[in-house]
Amino acid sequence: MFDFLSNILTGKPSKHSVKLASMSPKISTYVGLIVAILIPILFVALLFVGCGGSGGGGSQRALDSYAISFYDAELDLLDRENIAIGSVVDLDDRKIKYGVDDWYLANNETAIDGNFTPDSDISFYAANGVIEVSSQAELDAVRDNMSGSYLLVEDIVLQAGEDGFDETQGWLPIGDNSGAYYQTDTTFRGTFNGNGHKISGLWVDRPLLAHTGLFGFVSNGGTIKNIGVLIDENRSVRGEDFVGGIAGSVRNNSTLSNSYSIGSVIGQHFVGGVVGYVSNISTVNNTYSIGDVRGVITDVIGSGDSVGGIAGYVLGNSTLSNSYSTASVSGVDFVGGIAGTAVTNTTIINNAAINQKIDGTANETNRVVGSIWNNNTISNNFASAAIKINGFIRTVDDVDGLEGGSKIRGELKTKATYEDGLGWSFGESVLSPWKIDDGVGYPYLYWEDR
Repeated sequence: MFDFLSNILTGKPSKHSVKLASMSPKISTYVGLIVAILIPILFVALLFVGCGGSGGGGSQRALDSYAISFYDAELDLLDRENIAIGSVVDLDDRKIKYGVDDWYLANNETAIDGNFTPDSDISFYAANGVIEVSSQAELDAVRDNMSGSYLLVEDIVLQAGEDGFDETQGWLPIGDNSGAYYQTDTTFRGTFNGNGHKISGLWVDRPLLAHTGLFGFVSNGGTIKNIGVLIDENRSVRGEDFVGGIAGSVRNNSTLSNSYSIGSVIGQHFVGGVVGYVSNISTVNNTYSIGDVRGVITDVIGSGDSVGGIAGYVLGNSTLSNSYSTASVSGVDFVGGIAGTAVTNTTIINNAAINQKIDGTANETNRVVGSIWNNNTISNNFASAAIKINGFIRTVDDVDGLEGGSKIRGELKTKATYEDGLGWSFGESVLSPWKIDDGVGYPYLYWEDR
């Protein structure tokens, strides 16, 4: 009901509302007067019912109340915890009144109080409130509030030519580094919970753009979790440096977890099937990248250095764990089935490289990690004994080294390999996120519909 009334007032069309702007001025005026009369009556009735009436024995609740002045009609917003104004509101010269200090303008994220008269379209979000995302337009709007908390409530199939998706260059990644290094107002630092849903039809063709993926730059405690990303099978996610299927960069104590990416990823430096670049105490865990179900192998192609099936470059006390990749991986220098390069106190642990092939034309190409520099922990990783490195199978068994402990593909389809050998947790929750059809296929996440 609240959403319905908000749509009427904002002119946002929905299956319940009529967009007043499409009517003639005279009719619109009459409809506005009718709405102004009916809204107080509807809310009095809702309040009466919600509080159990005056004599039915129901316990009353103290309800916060906020007022919005709109076309001279006053709307009392009751029970703030169940109300969200998350869409763009065209206010022109009108005012919004409210009596609290924890509603934020999305465009500058400044707490505001009292009456104000904006001169442009703005979005309103409750502080610490969760914003539901169910459409491409709402996904595109995430870039308007980079510190918000988002919950994906529907699968989304991206359509070129619509919100955030250029017909020539494809999707515009959410979050970038335009400006000073780590400039926080352009990076995504909120929480995006995919909630077990997937975003499909993704493609990007921006060969001069750094930080490329569904999300471009995640930093300062940003979190991406519980999401599946399906790249258009006829296209790719293509950028310059820092390129990944889900995120280009994950930095500064940020997290990417319980997620997967399927499709072709192309870049020059720091290229990964899931994420291009991970740094500064950040974490990537419980992720995978694979080929599609028709046998077309996922390609992760780099024209430069640091290319990996999961992550291209992992740096600075960061961790990559409990992940696997079946992607074909190729580059020039520092190419690995899980990570291309690990640098400075990085931990790569409990992963499985199940890649079809790994090719590097110059230096340091290995089954698990291409290259390590400066005091890293590479421990307890497995690799398929059938992986071809530059066309040849390596007969090596090094569970705590760059090549990983050898396993035949049959073993890599058994629960015991991951649960007993790598310490993965199988179950039906965030803490036990893995499932497997034992002896049949590779692991998948508990929320996937298989």
